[in-house]
Amino acid sequence: MFIVVEGADGSGKTTFSKMLHELIPNSVLVREPGGSASAERIRDLFKDPTLNLNAEAEFLMMSSSRAQLVGDVIVPSLQAGKTVICDRYTMSSEVYQGMIRGIPATYVEFINGFATRGIQPDLTVFISVDEGVSLQRTGGRGEQCRLENTVRRSTVIESYDTLLRTYTANEKPLYLIDGNLPLEDLQKAAKNLAKTLNC
Repeated sequence: MFIVVEGADGSGKTTFSKMLHELIPNSVLVREPGGSASAERIRDLFKDPTLNLNAEAEFLMMSSSRAQLVGDVIVPSLQAGKTVICDRYTMSSEVYQGMIRGIPATYVEFINGFATRGIQPDLTVFISVDEGVSLQRTGGRGEQCRLENTVRRSTVIESYDTLLRTYTANEKPLYLIDGNLPLEDLQKAAKNLAKTLNC
């Protein structure tokens, strides 16, 4: 099974991903960008604050990292019968490179499909969060999403909400969590999901 966890910075998605990984036996936890040795090298370059990447280069770099992750880890793990939990995936590119950076949706869809070999998540866990909570949680954090250093957090959250409505309309498998709640509630949500998945 392939599970993707999405949400803006400060939503708790990384914490939730780790919780779920600990609850699901024989699971593999990866992140984007990165997740494999080669993909992490690309991540380091992507995160370099001295680089002034245009939208197209940024998207292709992200897609390169994703393609490596899919080939190096996701495909072999799924073939081995393991559950893969991925912190960010194609939804992030739809938001950051598509809706915010302005790459046409048709290009985003095509390149995402090429980089992932058409592999779609069996379930997308989306963790919503208010702007104030998100900013409070990430205020002292050294590493954030590259774009969230230059784009208003409210724009990111609104873009995710808009895309989420599209996902819902298209009946994509979703599991929604309120990321504004305390850590204890996030732990309960992880346990409930693992139970639902019979893990």
